[in-house]
Amino acid sequence: MKWLVLGLMVTLFFLFFLLVPAGRWDWPAAYVCVLPMVSGWVWAAYRLQRDNPILFARRGQPMEGTPAWDHRLVSVLKLCVLAMLVLAGLDSGREARPLEWPWALAGAVLYLAGLFLFVASQKANPFFEAMVRHQGEFSHKVVDRGPYGRLRHPGYLGFLLVFSAIPCVLESDWSAGALAAVWLCFLTRIVWEERFLVEHLDGYQDYQKRVRSRLIPGLF
Repeated sequence: MKWLVLGLMVTLFFLFFLLVPAGRWDWPAAYVCVLPMVSGWVWAAYRLQRDNPILFARRGQPMEGTPAWDHRLVSVLKLCVLAMLVLAGLDSGREARPLEWPWALAGAVLYLAGLFLFVASQKANPFFEAMVRHQGEFSHKVVDRGPYGRLRHPGYLGFLLVFSAIPCVLESDWSAGALAAVWLCFLTRIVWEERFLVEHLDGYQDYQKRVRSRLIPGLF
């Protein structure tokens, strides 16, 4: 029951920041975008609590050792995601643009690929906390199995693919502009996080040499 309540609360939150700026409730694309997305995130959270309840609890509470820059960057990232919703409402929501299935299909592919990669990363990495820090009390070590054998930050790519589905489904250029800011936040976080890990996590520099791609093979 608590997962249904959580899903309902998150759904209402997302719909509020889409539909209020749109000034209307009859925007089918908003519901098509939000309902599957929230369902997927709730399912991922349920799986994490079932498979790794200790990590689930750690992701839901502040932990000591997070650098100040990560707190600031995550706050900016949350604002950028919120801006994606508000701008989509002001842009395509005002006109209640009909759902265009080619764009909706592209969004579905991005979303499913992102959710799969996120869940796989979460399963492979027992140190998949929400904030950057050295988890010394949990014998923090480099993880190179699963998707981490190909990318150093597959969970971030999963997040980004999911977020990239939003402007596609909602057909909003304004939201796509905010998405660019979301990507910039993640790219910045990766660079700063890797500097932190090289300094604090034994073996991370060797891992960088073994796995060359941070986010996108051949590009970054």
